[in-house]
Amino acid sequence: MPELAALPWELFSYILDLALQDSDIPRLYHLSLLSRQWYDAVMSKIYSKWTYNGARQPFMTAWKFLVTVRRDPHLAGLVRTLNIGNWGYQHPHPVPLQLPDAELDLIRTAIHEAGIPHLEDDIMWSISKRDRRPVMALILVSLPRLNTVFAHVPRSDPVLGAVLAKILAGQDSSKSSAPALRELRELHLSQEDPMDTTVPRDENEEPDEDLDEEQKVRERNALRLDYLWPIFHLPSLRTISLFDVGARRAAEQLGDRAGSCIEKLCLVSHPTSNCTFPDVQTFISQPKALRDLAINIHDNLLTSTEVIANAELWECLQSHSQTLEKIDVYRFAPNMVHRMDYNGHFGILRGLQRLKHLSIQAEMILGGCCDEPLAPFRLRDTLPSTLKSLTLYGDEGFRVIGDLAKQLIEVVDSGEFPDLNSIILEKTKYVCDNSMVLVLSYAELQTACRENGVDFKIEEHDRLSMGGKIRDAWEEDMKKDARYRNKAVDHETRLLKKDYPEPLLRSVEELSDDEDLDDDSEDEYGPYLKGPTQNVAIPFTDHTGRAAYMAFESRVAIPLPPLFSFALYFTHADASPGHTDMVGILGQITGAYSDFSIRLDIYFLPNASESACIDHYHGEESARGSYKAQLKMFRACPRDEVHPLPGKTAQLPGMVDSYQGFRAYRSVLFIHSTPEDWRQGPRTLRYVEFDKHSRADYDHLPPVTSKDVFMNRSNPAYNSADPHTLSRADGIMFDMARWDYDVYMEPWQMAVSRGWTGW
Repeated sequence: MPELAALPWELFSYILDLALQDSDIPRLYHLSLLSRQWYDAVMSKIYSKWTYNGARQPFMTAWKFLVTVRRDPHLAGLVRTLNIGNWGYQHPHPVPLQLPDAELDLIRTAIHEAGIPHLEDDIMWSISKRDRRPVMALILVSLPRLNTVFAHVPRSDPVLGAVLAKILAGQDSSKSSAPALRELRELHLSQEDPMDTTVPRDENEEPDEDLDEEQKVRERNALRLDYLWPIFHLPSLRTISLFDVGARRAAEQLGDRAGSCIEKLCLVSHPTSNCTFPDVQTFISQPKALRDLAINIHDNLLTSTEVIANAELWECLQSHSQTLEKIDVYRFAPNMVHRMDYNGHFGILRGLQRLKHLSIQAEMILGGCCDEPLAPFRLRDTLPSTLKSLTLYGDEGFRVIGDLAKQLIEVVDSGEFPDLNSIILEKTKYVCDNSMVLVLSYAELQTACRENGVDFKIEEHDRLSMGGKIRDAWEEDMKKDARYRNKAVDHETRLLKKDYPEPLLRSVEELSDDEDLDDDSEDEYGPYLKGPTQNVAIPFTDHTGRAAYMAFESRVAIPLPPLFSFALYFTHADASPGHTDMVGILGQITGAYSDFSIRLDIYFLPNASESACIDHYHGEESARGSYKAQLKMFRACPRDEVHPLPGKTAQLPGMVDSYQGFRAYRSVLFIHSTPEDWRQGPRTLRYVEFDKHSRADYDHLPPVTSKDVFMNRSNPAYNSADPHTLSRADGIMFDMARWDYDVYMEPWQMAVSRGWTGW
């Protein structure tokens, strides 16, 4: 048998993967001691991929790796893949870091070789403060054979930005015979979760005067191209994926500089970002010859007239009609609305002469979206004969295109698609039931596929790529680690510790080996979180002196009002607490959901109009303030302090100062105005939105909007299959409450667990 280590590296690496399953560095190291051949082969395996997660690994881990690859060019040449993230957070340290002069000299050399000597003083100062950003930038340019990078990048990184700009500027220079990142072929980017979305903007960021404060906060989580745009023009790059990208202003940042060598582009827009026609066109026009395009557009309905239309997206694809082999497009919009004015559909796909794989929503190619007319052609007429696989996402297209199954059968039976071997449909109620029993027309399609040798599958939503939205575990795991790390930092800050060590996430194994756990790791929950619960209605006096009630679910012995609330007004002539089952209406709102702890503030204003309810709401909000005041108070309290304090009266919890989500209005309330008992009659509420956010996009909207909504899905008139059915109050409240769940839920649960009965 030949020596395994003498096999070609690719084959040897594959055998090791099968034998060891996971990357087992210690075992690989022991194998390297067998012989010189094993050493050379195994070292290539050990150093082929480097992973760094700033939420789990300290500054010195990145520093030692940088020093190692600078000292040993051979090892640097072995590194082919980086999986890196969460390096943007700079933990405060009172004492500057002291590093050996020899190591600092290595870094100075790296700075000059990167072509950024003007930043040397700033970089050395940042390193003394344990800023990992310059370290990671220098690592990237110190690996000559780097091929693939998965990265969660900081929102701002002036050193990396300078390095990328220098690479771009030197591409045409004869002095740049061996530029950095010269073998980089794959790049997958997402922005790391920022430590604090309320911090002032970085001094290098341009201001966004056209955004209100809420939008600015949410867009801080979107990947921006401010300093990253040169990556599109790295000559070796062939694949780029941008996850949760802020597409707004892409046209301005990338400009009209075409000529990129990218062949595979994946673009997943951030929910708060607008994918306008100029922005998407700019992204798609950068490559010279695009072969593979995946795009996931999350339409922001607050500015839906700006969102790219289907017909405009089709126009963007025309520049690559001779090269595109794979298209994967998915767009999401609540309530199945994409454009208020016009959406349209794709043109004849047969113009894409090399298209082999198509994944798309049926309405994008056959029309019918948002009550628009269907396309004047059938599926068989538009699909190219080169097609090998077709995936259709649901479910609007399956609903509006009544004969879609028949059109698919025409495609399969026509003989015009000799290479077609796969049809995949997203599981929807229009295709099959929950037991996967096919609707008759799609059962006939399955038969036609079987007879023609075409593989037919029904897949769940979460098993489909959805325009690139379903991503590898690296992305989600890095983000989860960042969120946990951020919470840990926030916790230490609240405890007012000045010199606490950097909080790093550790595995269960690491914790079990730690014999001296810090006292502050003690569980912060007290003994009162368990026990029976009940719905209660507690009286209080509103700002006008009227009787009002708070209805909520609580522990029997700990009736602490939840922090997140909605205002409900009873306005019929006989409205009074004595005529109203407040505990019952709370059950109607929250009963269908688990982990849905809200407070209903119930007011009684006989014969009041909508405007009178709004005036009352504003007065109550002015008197009580925001519930975030209770959050701050709780965080500042010692752990053993229980409220209300002896001799003190509990405060009324504040109100929600801004309901979040894709919304044009920050305030909402609900009104029950019919004289019937709410348990009888139409069982509807009036849903009122008011107080527009300060954005020019909302200038065309009225100051107040209102509509009738069902109380919940148990209303006999409610029909979820009817797109014109009324919305549900319980669903509206649940969606709004979940948006800020991480903000209010944990403090309230902690307060309950410690025995608090009031704020």
